[in-house]
Amino acid sequence: YKDYRTALYGSKTPTAEEVAELTKRFEAIAAAVERVDVFSSNESLEDVATGDLKYVLVPFILGELTQQCNDISKRLAALKSAQVSFRIFISRCEQFEIVTRDDIEAMDREEPLDAGSRRNEKLARAKRKREFEQKIDGFLEMKKRLKGDEYAWGGMPEEVE
Repeated sequence: YKDYRTALYGSKTPTAEEVAELTKRFEAIAAAVERVDVFSSNESLEDVATGDLKYVLVPFILGELTQQCNDISKRLAALKSAQVSFRIFISRCEQFEIVTRDDIEAMDREEPLDAGSRRNEKLARAKRKREFEQKIDGFLEMKKRLKGDEYAWGGMPEEVE
């Protein structure tokens, strides 16, 4: 996760090789999560072990990494693959009731909204995003205080992390 944050949100643009290596690592993590059935289709968010919650983000991160492809001959396939990853992530968020009904309706909407409604929707989404990011920052800070490293996830074999 630390490498992902640094690569995509750091001060320098990652090379294609760095993105490919990170993608490969997250594909291995995603395969391991599926292989050991970390998430069951009939469990709620409360049923998921706290240590396993970080794996909810794996499809999202994989989607972000996959869409970084700059090779025009592979771009369409990469975007389709990213879309699959994002759909898996959204599906899991729906299962765990992390997203709101409004978010789901906005994703499924066929018709564009009028300017005022679109603005209100964006403002509400930005507010939820800000609140969510503040919670994440708080959790990472607490983890840093307790563990000495906010990105020390644990739980998977080191070669997969």
